[in-house]
Amino acid sequence: MSGYPGLGRVLLVHSGALGDFILALRVVAAIRAMGASGVTILGRPHIAALATLDGQADRILDFDTGGFHALFDADSPLPDRVVKELAGHYLSINMAATDHSSFSRRLAEATGGPVIDVDPRPRAGRVDHITEQWFDDLAGFGIDRIEATPTIRIERRPSNRRVILHPGSGGRRKCWPIERFVELANELALRAHRPEFLVGPVERETWSADDFARLEAAAPLIQGESLLEVARLLAAAGHVVANDSGIAHLAAAVGTRLTAIFGPTDPRRWQPLGDNVVVVAGEPWPDVRAVLATIEQSPPRG
Repeated sequence: MSGYPGLGRVLLVHSGALGDFILALRVVAAIRAMGASGVTILGRPHIAALATLDGQADRILDFDTGGFHALFDADSPLPDRVVKELAGHYLSINMAATDHSSFSRRLAEATGGPVIDVDPRPRAGRVDHITEQWFDDLAGFGIDRIEATPTIRIERRPSNRRVILHPGSGGRRKCWPIERFVELANELALRAHRPEFLVGPVERETWSADDFARLEAAAPLIQGESLLEVARLLAAAGHVVANDSGIAHLAAAVGTRLTAIFGPTDPRRWQPLGDNVVVVAGEPWPDVRAVLATIEQSPPRG
């Protein structure tokens, strides 16, 4: 890395969803490898706090409530509070507001340092992983690609027979049919595993009472936990099965054995990254036997 000698504190602007943020930790790792003196994340605190568990980031600013919306105003003076919070960042990487050219100009004005815009959205014509696209953008500014995968270092004491099943996702179209999750839970129980269903706020807001009844009839239901609690829960499991979702990326990042189920989305672009990740895809969906096989073949874990 030669573009920013003597790198100081770096600001990462990222207000995206959980899965995108976990993948962006690969960018944070590259910044840290460059010798950044600190990393501030301007984003969603309940998500960004995951990066503070092992010191990847040491400061979090709330994008929604900290007055930073003023950065979108091209004409008005920036509030003193915003300038005070952002001043002194040696470099900013903007992965949030790529459609607002004035945003980056105001951000540079507030920080006093250069701003690199990285569009987090996939570009047409590419089939490689989305993080490779981001690093191609960063390479033009002297930031080297790093091979490390996103990692959240958290204490792991896995129970080998405990299998966490996450049947949800950000969109229903990315969800393996519930009846297959129920069948998988029943098969796991027959094989002396301990399946549990983990559901999040999206499922609680959009799924029917019948959906929840079918899940609860097959295995215990876990809901209502914070993301930090979910991270610890996933770290305590022997295996996780999840759709293309933020929870899948979180499971991969904490190091738990993961089976990621893909249907309409392309795993080449969006799969979770990590040594313990197995992707199962199908047209339109993989069958239960294919998913079950990945769990039965899992190596013993400590």
